[in-house]
Amino acid sequence: MALRGLLSVLLVLSTALPVCGKKAFVLLGATGDNAYRPAGVWTGLFEAWCNGILATHPTDLHVQINQGHTVEAIHDKVMATLNPFYEGIQADKSWHCMTKDGDCSPEKFFASGNMNIWNGIGRYNATGQASNMSYLASYDEVISYMSVPPYAYKEWANAMVKYWGGGTKVQIAFEKPFGGGRDSLQDATDLHQNIIDSGLSEDNFHLTDHWLSFFMNSNLPVFRKIVQPRLDIDWSSKGIEKIVVTEYEERGFGGRGAFIDGLGQVRDMVQSHLLQVLALTLMDPDVQSVSSAKLDIFKKLSLVGCDLKQFDGLLESKKLTYHADFADSTFARVNVSSSMDQWKDVELVIQTAKAMDINLYTIDIYQRDGPGILTYDIGKEEVGTGDIKVVNWTLKDSSAFSAPLPGFKGSSRMFTPDVDKSGNGYVLRYNDSNLYFPKPYAKIVNALITGDYGQAFVTWPECQRCWELLTDSSPAKCLDPPPRTSLSTSPHSFVTKLRLRFATSTRP
Repeated sequence: MALRGLLSVLLVLSTALPVCGKKAFVLLGATGDNAYRPAGVWTGLFEAWCNGILATHPTDLHVQINQGHTVEAIHDKVMATLNPFYEGIQADKSWHCMTKDGDCSPEKFFASGNMNIWNGIGRYNATGQASNMSYLASYDEVISYMSVPPYAYKEWANAMVKYWGGGTKVQIAFEKPFGGGRDSLQDATDLHQNIIDSGLSEDNFHLTDHWLSFFMNSNLPVFRKIVQPRLDIDWSSKGIEKIVVTEYEERGFGGRGAFIDGLGQVRDMVQSHLLQVLALTLMDPDVQSVSSAKLDIFKKLSLVGCDLKQFDGLLESKKLTYHADFADSTFARVNVSSSMDQWKDVELVIQTAKAMDINLYTIDIYQRDGPGILTYDIGKEEVGTGDIKVVNWTLKDSSAFSAPLPGFKGSSRMFTPDVDKSGNGYVLRYNDSNLYFPKPYAKIVNALITGDYGQAFVTWPECQRCWELLTDSSPAKCLDPPPRTSLSTSPHSFVTKLRLRFATSTRP
């Protein structure tokens, strides 16, 4: 028998009864785009496994697979994703294999998983599939990662609670944007209630946001303590004129047009990620509860307006439909204001787009009554840049300081600013090749298995408030703009030919 054929048989047979004292980590949506992409869920699982987290917190990996797939085909696609990644981290001087036997090969990782292929009635049948994996109920805890569309959440939640041990044993992590339908606020509210009605404990309901696991984002409150005294800046309207959070991507959609269809850039990026980044930038770093502090910030924000556009050629993307009553934005600039005394009169901007001429993940903070710009480059894991730099903003204090280091275990070291007399340079720069930056999904897996549900997750009240903010007086304002008022009404192209460019010399 060929090696791969033997591997398939062994993996199917490997769903033996588990040993008590263990957790089960269950991946749903193992064959989707988000699972296979280079920085996706399979990579995160593999990276966390390499770090030894599944061994130090005894956890078995289970993978649920729909009809129409084979273990052999999934193996080939997973290897196509993991082998290049493994070659990259092996070349990283800061990375070390932490498994007990020192073997971190993708083949060894894949063989450690229990593959459950559904062969019952219906290609998609959450009740049948969960029942088919009822052996999971013998684990002490079952952690399920839902990398599936929101319309599947309700049925899966009901089935998991019923067959996998009840609402206090099952922990379920849901992808964002949560409830991203046309009526996003009501969709999200109904979806949350339906999930809780399954019997799942509210404490076992977890909303993931992989942007919160970006190293720079997770440490924004710490960085404020470093930056503020060195610039001698009042972190309020007294010292800050404007804050701009930017996420620009070079890639468009190609054959993935269905992804944006009915979603739009505001649902995809602003509600689910960038409002979180803005809140972490504004937040007092000494708060006792980060989630409560973010929620308080969101409650004090109000929507000023949205500037929405599409890139030329969007409607030529495959699997994208034309709808005459609303348009899907691929560029969004969202302006909000705060009623907090500290942030009154500070312009707060979030801008995000696909198919741009640059990959840009930044937070720009503009000096009040001065020429200075403070920039956080926050996309180290996505675009390779993580730093804090200034332009035309002289330092008042150039002394060395302790700053956090990346990795699964918290550590720090001393850094010294490199800023010239004109106020140009780096306050902090993570460009050392010996520093290892785990991917966001690896940090999420690590947090789920260790039960650290604080930093990498969003509470339901936060999610609800962000939908309320962006819905405002009407979803048409930001989420579903009428083509006749915001974008061209042409059935072939909503906009005149347009190429949006980033200009560093212009304040957006």
